[in-house]
Amino acid sequence: MTEKFWEHPRPPVETPIAPWTELPADPVQPTYEDAPRLLIERHHHELRHTVLDEWQTIPVTAVFIPDGLSGARIEIGQWSLDASEARLLAISLNTLADAAEPGRRDR
Repeated sequence: MTEKFWEHPRPPVETPIAPWTELPADPVQPTYEDAPRLLIERHHHELRHTVLDEWQTIPVTAVFIPDGLSGARIEIGQWSLDASEARLLAISLNTLADAAEPGRRDR
């Protein structure tokens, strides 16, 4: 089967960052007592901003925050989830996609 560009994460839209590199402080993703955010992996996805009627490239980043509280997190733009919540979101998105396109099951 031929791979389609929308079936996999987009290529990086920035210079790749080595895993476990400290990310710059981000006001959108503040941490407890300004703990560092260490990059695990980053993907980029095109999401449609409905109100603005435009497509935007959104970073989806796995980070580790060594603050004794947060640990591993998945950041999606201005939102973040722990790994179990991210897995549940992935299952939910697959279920919704299957409901929206019931004849298409090519995962």
